Amino acid sequence: MSLLYLAASLRKFGHEPVISNLGVFIGTDENTLKEITLQTVNEYQPELVGFTCSSSSFPLVRKSAAYIKESFPNVKIIVGGMHPTLFPREILENCSFIDYIAIGEADYTFVKLCDMLDANETDFTTPGIAQRTKYGKIVIGERPEPIKNLDDLPMPAWQDISINDYRFDYSAWLNPKKHKIDIVAPILTSRSCPFDCNFCAFNTLMGRGFRYHSPARVVDEIERLHKQFGVNYFEFIDDNMGIKKSRLIAICNEILKRNLDIQFTSMSGLHIATIDQDIVDALCDAGY
Repeated sequence: MSLLYLAASLRKFGHEPVISNLGVFIGTDENTLKEITLQTVNEYQPELVGFTCSSSSFPLVRKSAAYIKESFPNVKIIVGGMHPTLFPREILENCSFIDYIAIGEADYTFVKLCDMLDANETDFTTPGIAQRTKYGKIVIGERPEPIKNLDDLPMPAWQDISINDYRFDYSAWLNPKKHKIDIVAPILTSRSCPFDCNFCAFNTLMGRGFRYHSPARVVDEIERLHKQFGVNYFEFIDDNMGIKKSRLIAICNEILKRNLDIQFTSMSGLHIATIDQDIVDALCDAGY
């Protein structure tokens, strides 16, 4: 989802992104991974290659970035996501082949970095970006304020990926409507969470608070995926989507209003304190 959001913002501001999901090739041998990575870079000849990663996927990202820098030394490389946000200095100190770290949500900071590179700036610092100066000093840019109105962001660039790469047999999933389920599309309706649970670090990535798309914007995305790509199963990947009761019920009502025959679930579940009979009824009616 982060790549889809970033690609949409880049295109909105005049850049030309290409998405290649190396995660599709997890489990392949190292030589095959190297070949796929280098073929992709050679085909598109990018000036900048970006990776998003968690801690578990960082070894894959590190290897891929090293392959690229070895074969294409002039290509700049940036990494972002939870793991780089938590450890920007350590990554830059230990991975000479990585040039930049995107810290936190990078919808606008990534665009700013691309603007600077397009202008052939050679010595600059960018808010929300960790990097080395021309003298080799590591500088960690101050994080900008979180994006308050998520509806200002363009819709994720679903058209930039091949939906067929994500087909799988989900026939064993709970399926009360008896749909054929071979694609589960993630939907991000909000960012961050006001709570401070000791097992969760997402407020480090997204900042404190609760920011969200409007119900109509959420269902616009669902409807587009349903009608354009045939997706009928969705997974809300919010940290805590049930915080604002009226909004969650409005999303469910909007799904019903548009007669969307879909099913959905919530990856993180629902906080028990946010559930009451009104919420249960709305969710079940809409397809939960």
